[in-house]
Amino acid sequence: MNKAKLLSVTKTSVTKVWQRGQKMFYTEKKSVAEGTMGSRWKERESAQESAYFNREDEQAVQRLAAKLRQQIEPSEEILAQQRRGVAEILQKHGVQPNQSLIEDLVRFFH
Repeated sequence: MNKAKLLSVTKTSVTKVWQRGQKMFYTEKKSVAEGTMGSRWKERESAQESAYFNREDEQAVQRLAAKLRQQIEPSEEILAQQRRGVAEILQKHGVQPNQSLIEDLVRFFH
């Protein structure tokens, strides 16, 4: 008569006692996390974690790029100063500046 009694259960192993007549047999099994299924679960978990952090990093880079674009774009005050400066330089060299030419030159530098 084969009877199995559960002797102990821990996170790492399960020990069973098999009794056949007067003899007792002990078997120890690895947990699912230590077997082949466990390694696949760990790989899956690692892949999901990597994908999550890749998404987080991508979003952070997009936010930083948006902030950088805002900082790089000149304000209206700076653009007005540059327009005046370009007009003065053109007049200094005998060129009659018009608004279109000044805008093109200011835009060229940005």
